Amino acid sequence: MRTLQDIERCRTYFERVYDETYSSIRRQVALKVRAVEDIEDILQDAYCEYYKSLLKRGIGFARGDRACI
Repeated sequence: MRTLQDIERCRTYFERVYDETYSSIRRQVALKVRAVEDIEDILQDAYCEYYKSLLKRGIGFARGDRACI
């Protein structure tokens, strides 16, 4: 079970990774997805899964953040 400190550390780490990667990953998704309305759904799903993984495994597993997303 994660402590509140672990959860806060994951949240802070996630926010940093999100800010650093969102634009470039959005561009990559936009190149592959024809339906513009699906882009945000795909991004939301990807970042949600990434955050769940951070909470489950801790930030130590997330080396090469962009590759994880």
